[in-house]
Amino acid sequence: MVKREVGVVIVAAAITAGAFAALDTWWYRTANVLNLDRFNSVAFSSQGIVPVAYAIFAVALGIMFGAWFKRTMVALGVTVVVLISTMLVIVPNFIRPQYESPVSYKMSLTGNVKINGVPTNANNPLSNSAALVVSQMT
Repeated sequence: MVKREVGVVIVAAAITAGAFAALDTWWYRTANVLNLDRFNSVAFSSQGIVPVAYAIFAVALGIMFGAWFKRTMVALGVTVVVLISTMLVIVPNFIRPQYESPVSYKMSLTGNVKINGVPTNANNPLSNSAALVVSQMT
């Protein structure tokens, strides 16, 4: 019976965090496109799947410390300290710098086209009349 209740609490936390994350991601969609900076601390922690992971992690920590200390306020305090230190110290300083950097692809829009009888260089966008640069987060 306890396993079912723990599962319900974790699923409820994940759904709630997912709903708020979806709303936050939707709200900041224009700023994300214009700034191309979803890896700053506020945007990263509040958008996408990260809030769901933090919510599941917080509930799991709370359950673990509650079972370990058998005192509600002690478990709550330790959970909050560990969660905040993880969110503000460990993830930004040790985990996020290890993410792979964005990949940029440069491609000519007029590759293999002759301008005044001279073939253009597809690898040099400056020699062509137009170029397309695509940045992708991987």
